[in-house]
Amino acid sequence: MLKLGITKLDQLTSEALPQHRQVSGALLVALEQREDIPRRDELRQQIIRRLVLKNKTGKTTWEGRFADLDAWLCERLLRAYPEQLRVLDIGASDGTTSLELFGTLSTHRNVTFVGSDLNRDIWVSNGPVWRDVIDDDGKLIQTALGPLVVPITDGVHINPLLLLNRAVFYYCSTFRKDMRHRIAAAEADAIGGRAAVRFSLLSPKVQDLAGRDPRFRFEKLNAFEIGGPARFEFVRAMNVLNLNKDGFGFSREQIAAAAEGIRDSLVEGGRLLLGRSRPVGTGFEHHATLFLRSGNRLEREARYGNGSEVEDLLLSKNGTTANKKAA
Repeated sequence: MLKLGITKLDQLTSEALPQHRQVSGALLVALEQREDIPRRDELRQQIIRRLVLKNKTGKTTWEGRFADLDAWLCERLLRAYPEQLRVLDIGASDGTTSLELFGTLSTHRNVTFVGSDLNRDIWVSNGPVWRDVIDDDGKLIQTALGPLVVPITDGVHINPLLLLNRAVFYYCSTFRKDMRHRIAAAEADAIGGRAAVRFSLLSPKVQDLAGRDPRFRFEKLNAFEIGGPARFEFVRAMNVLNLNKDGFGFSREQIAAAAEGIRDSLVEGGRLLLGRSRPVGTGFEHHATLFLRSGNRLEREARYGNGSEVEDLLLSKNGTTANKKAA
């Protein structure tokens, strides 16, 4: 039994996509080059959502995901920082939620905004036998062999009964895991990237805004490598620093270390929002905590819903016994 995926452009339809867990990332390039594909933006978004990156995360997000949370948050931020507001949005996926938060805050006369995620681009290589998808760190994340599309992450993403898939997975993850030479060759190719083609994982709307508004930009950024000098009034990290559940998330020690670096990037009196959201019916449920930097401490200022699941960790890390009353 083979686990097949969509590898040809004529297979790519809105009706076919839900039936396939795997879609060749090489089709993203084909989509960009064709103007006659019905519902092209929808197909593009669905392909990106089916890419599993090396850290086992994806690019799944939705428009309006944080609408109610943004309204609650922006009222506080605009009041707290009337002169200058510098924002960092961590783990923003394809940038959709960053764009929406920036839109809400853009009434501020002096706002600058940095959206970020661990992966901003992929590179697609179309070889005669193997068709590879490479992340922007040079790691192979997907390969297609004929009609077989295989994610190169770990065994949790591959049904153990499908032995051929597992054989291809282990071969690729052992012998073809570092593809930096493909990226280097493409960047050196003045004609246009014969070795590999670069493709942005950002929403077209985000790319457009970053190209025309100097107040907004999107960067590749690791949440565990953020630190001083202090330069932001506000940092948001929703659905990023979550506790490990079912193989996804981080340990308490890892979260504490990341939060310490993020704290150092805040100015005195800066604020950090941590939390988790999930779909509920036709909407979303959010549980988040807004922290205030005071010296080398983070104090709880307010909660949204039940608050962040790591709130106690950040406060106990400070040795805090008393915090501002949650509101």
